[in-house]
Amino acid sequence: MALWKRYNVAAISKLRSCYVKCMKLFFGYSKYHRVTSMLIELGLPSFDTLIINSRVRLSHQQCQATQNGYINRIFGHICRLSV
Repeated sequence: MALWKRYNVAAISKLRSCYVKCMKLFFGYSKYHRVTSMLIELGLPSFDTLIINSRVRLSHQQCQATQNGYINRIFGHICRLSV
């Protein structure tokens, strides 16, 4: 999660744009095709969904990996819900 905090909005925006351009190129869509309809047709997640899912998985792994008993008791139910 800390890795993603180092990037500014412009860098994330460029990465999102690259994701969309690559999907259109790989699957033969024109550059004017609507992104949402393309992703729905292909059954692929949006860039934002990928980022959110990665953050949730990382948080879950960190919760499971902690050896701190207090953290386990306090945040254990939250970690189980975030899966």
